[in-house]
Order: sequence, then C-alpha cells, then structure tokens
Amino acid sequence: MKYPDDFINKVIQGDCLDVMKDIPDNSIDCVFADLPFYQEWQEEIDDAIYSGLTKQEKKIINYSIWNKKLINEIDRILKNGGNIILVNSPRYILSTIHLWLDKFIFRNQIPLIRKGSLRPAWMLGFQHNIMIFLVKGDKKLKWNGARKNHDKSFPTDVWLDIPYQNGYRGKGVGNWHPEAINLPIVERAIYLNSMEGDVVLDITAGSGTTGVACKKLNRNYILIEKDPKYVKMAEERINAI
Repeated sequence: MKYPDDFINKVIQGDCLDVMKDIPDNSIDCVFADLPFYQEWQEEIDDAIYSGLTKQEKKIINYSIWNKKLINEIDRILKNGGNIILVNSPRYILSTIHLWLDKFIFRNQIPLIRKGSLRPAWMLGFQHNIMIFLVKGDKKLKWNGARKNHDKSFPTDVWLDIPYQNGYRGKGVGNWHPEAINLPIVERAIYLNSMEGDVVLDITAGSGTTGVACKKLNRNYILIEKDPKYVKMAEERINAI
C-alpha cells in the first residue's frame, strides 16, 4: 500500500499494528482509539511470568503488551501537537493509562454515561466508560477548544447535553455496531482535537462513525478495521453523507 494515496479518506481492512507500519513518521494529526477489551499479543507470551497469577491478571499482562506496541506506533506517526482520543472502560483505562502517560501528556477526561447500566453487584451497576484526551508535545498546536480560562462558549469535561448510548443493538436507523459511540460525541471530540484539513486516524473503526464525523467536519480520515462486515458498513455510511 502507498501512503497517502491508498490511505487518506479510505477504510482499510486489517490489523491496526500491521497497517500503521506503512504510515510515515509524523504524518497524523489526531488518533481516535476506542480500544477493544482483552486484546492479546500472543507472540510474546512467556509462561514463566504467569506462575501463580489469576486468569484476569494474565489478561491484563497480555493487554498491556499490546498497548505498549500500539503506543509506540502512535508516538511514531503522530505529529508534534497531535492529539489522542482514547476510549475504554474504567478497568482497562486504569490498568494501562500509566503506559500512555509515559509517552503523552494528559489533557482531560470525559466520563461517558450510559442511559442504562450493566448490573454486576460488585461494580455497583457499571454505567460509564471513559474518554481521555492526550497530546504529544505542544498542547496548543492542534487544540480547537477553549483558549482562555473560564471560557463558557465551550463545553466542560462533563457532556450531559449529549447522550452516550454506547451499544447500538438490534435493527433500525443508528443501530450500526454493538459498541458504537453516538455520532455527536465523536464529532465533538474530533472537533476539539483537530483542525480543518487535518488527518484523523481511527485504529479500531468499527462501523465508521469517525469517518462520518470527519466528513461532516471537513477533516481527512484513515479508518482501520479488521472485520470485513464493518469495513463495508463504514464505507456505505460515509458514502451516504
């Protein structure tokens, strides 16, 4: 594949770590990373480090190995001042955020509140995921939000005006993907963390919500998705704009 002709404003089927190897250094303005759970890097599993660990502890170790490889690639391709929009559940954010902060600067955290909740008793009814804004280098270079303290023309870090609605299920308009994030939330996040004409990379694109938001906001996009079903769905949604 040739960058940028085969990448810019395209949906690319493949593993994000493999595809990102073909993206040049310092060429991406913003990365959207709605990470999967339990992603493992099987090639580097060492049984010796698993002695006496629980199944959950083993999964977190594998997940951390995968995150480290992902972070290194993002650090390589992201421009100075480029932003990262990182989304995950509290458990996995808390387990891996120290790895991200070794490379990037924390900007803010946005709680994403579901209308309903999962009901495991030990979690008090799990009802939110977390969106974190990170930046590489200059905080002001690619920031499209408030520039002065107490600027009320921009939202705070609690977005009660937009429903999260994580997990569109069943048939009907808007029911694109079981883990889809509501388009207005993605639009706002991309608007704040990039400028018109920038290149936004979504490494786990799902049904293409980031591409739809970029097209509406006059940003360029690169979407990476493993599942061919969602690659096709993403292309159809974006082409319909």
